[in-house]
Amino acid sequence: MPIPNYMQNQTKVTTYSRAILVDWLIEVQAKSSSPSFCVKIEIETLYLIINVVDRFLGKKDVPLDDLQLVGLGALLIGTKYEETYHFSIQELVALCDNAYVEDEVRSSSRPFVSLHATFSSSAMV
Repeated sequence: MPIPNYMQNQTKVTTYSRAILVDWLIEVQAKSSSPSFCVKIEIETLYLIINVVDRFLGKKDVPLDDLQLVGLGALLIGTKYEETYHFSIQELVALCDNAYVEDEVRSSSRPFVSLHATFSSSAMV
């Protein structure tokens, strides 16, 4: 579970900006049911992705400009963990309308790996 009141520790990210990110993640999940979409995201995976975002925000103070990168890293990790197919780096770049370059997206999942020791895998399900 995320730390209670974790958003109080964020200096740049607000509950409103987090809500915008969650809305975007929901939109990505809804689009994933389209046959032309690259990866199918189940609703359970969406819950996991949002949980990972919240846990990350509870541990790290995130600049507002990097909030969507946190979402992209959570998308990559969540789909790798739960789904048969996961996003490629190029697909994640396209998802955010090329707002980031491949190196930025690739490095977005690295902080999650360093925090992995603090996440209990049984609590993430």
